[in-house]
Amino acid sequence: MRLLEYNAFEGQWRSFFIAKEGKGPLKVISHENFFEPGHKKEDLFVSILSKNSHIMLSDFPKTKKEILRLQINERIRQEALLEEGMNLVHRIKKISSTEGQERLSIVSLSAADISVPLDIALKNKNIRIKGIFSEISSIAGLLGAITKGPVMAAIFREKGLEILVTREKIPLYSQIIPLDVTGSVDLTMLEQTFELVRQNVERLHNIQVQKTICLGPGREICPKKIGNKEFWEPDFKKIIEISDPSLILKHPGAFGAYFALKEYDFTPSIFKTAYVIRRVNSFVSGALVLSALFTGILGFNLYRENKKLYKEYTFLLKNVTSKKEKLEAILPSNTEKALIERYVDIYKKSVEQPRPHEVLLRLASFLPSEVKILSFEIKRENTAISRPTPPPSTYMPQSSSIQFTSPIDRLFNMPLKMDIVLVTQGTFMQTRTRFEETISNIASIYSVKNVNWDYDKISRKGKLSCTITLQGKKGEGNRA
Repeated sequence: MRLLEYNAFEGQWRSFFIAKEGKGPLKVISHENFFEPGHKKEDLFVSILSKNSHIMLSDFPKTKKEILRLQINERIRQEALLEEGMNLVHRIKKISSTEGQERLSIVSLSAADISVPLDIALKNKNIRIKGIFSEISSIAGLLGAITKGPVMAAIFREKGLEILVTREKIPLYSQIIPLDVTGSVDLTMLEQTFELVRQNVERLHNIQVQKTICLGPGREICPKKIGNKEFWEPDFKKIIEISDPSLILKHPGAFGAYFALKEYDFTPSIFKTAYVIRRVNSFVSGALVLSALFTGILGFNLYRENKKLYKEYTFLLKNVTSKKEKLEAILPSNTEKALIERYVDIYKKSVEQPRPHEVLLRLASFLPSEVKILSFEIKRENTAISRPTPPPSTYMPQSSSIQFTSPIDRLFNMPLKMDIVLVTQGTFMQTRTRFEETISNIASIYSVKNVNWDYDKISRKGKLSCTITLQGKKGEGNRA
């Protein structure tokens, strides 16, 4: 097992080899300032330090998940922390719930940063990812494994200081402090900052913080104490055995990834199921599967075709979040209710579409081992009768019962087709037998047409091409 620390600022890795026996502490065997996959099967826990990470502990009105995620994005954007075009992935832990309201702990990380360890896993058959966490939730996990009480961590890095408050493995509060031109911290300012953070945490969360700890690769510049208060020095021996304990304090993210709460794990579920994706990897590139995982085939079309509706929804959402009341109670008209219902309906339709990586997984599972996928193309077949596009006013609801007609509706009604080419090598009879088995297996799941195959006697290679309908009589509603 390995614990990894990935610095997305510099593209650098830190690796710790770990032995874990029973319920005892982690035993650190060795460590490296780089990461290179080995030849043996390994489980990885990854901590990511990124400028595109965010934490939030706040109250939200109870609503559908799709709308909640849009509300989260909007709050982050209002704080000027979300760059234009940035795709943030959120992990949400429910802290408490009352009538109409929920207190949620939210950890966010950019999809681009998450994709780095996933791409490594796709390219190396011996790797299985057990967890991907932001550094903040990893540190919260490490501190929570030592004490249940609140802790204020001063994390010293090369480019700045971050003050993080955690309790029971949950990140509560974070604040960034720039270093001065000499790369050090003014003690008076540091003492004032600590006190201000304590006051903010007590005011916002009714929590009093007593313990303070210095962490990070630059912790050497941390003073021995602030005023008359000394820093907390925990004993990590109960959870980690290591010859140099200072490495835990310098790289808390790497060690904390093992102890972080699973609710904050950014690993897509498909990567957790043993090595199921390895067979697909022998046919297609990691970038293709990764792109399918994060964006889906309809992502661009939805944005382009539904841009006007999304802008109208975003405007409405700002009013909703500013009032902080239950969603249904603050919608003043049926028009606005219908607008939100429309957006959610489109989102649901998009996630119900067949997904390329899942289709490939299924195809790979029943192809004969000698048959390889040479190429494929997924597209929509426009079988609908061409009609003039209605004016923009048609898309705006007049009542909650209005029927919408838009390019999105027509898009979802177009069957999804896959043109695929497969190859194999062997005798003529071997080739025919393999292709017959292939077509029989595919036809048991999907509608198949335009089947053609040929055989080259000189090269002893056979090529099979066909068109698979992923939606239709056999494929409708089939998510592979």
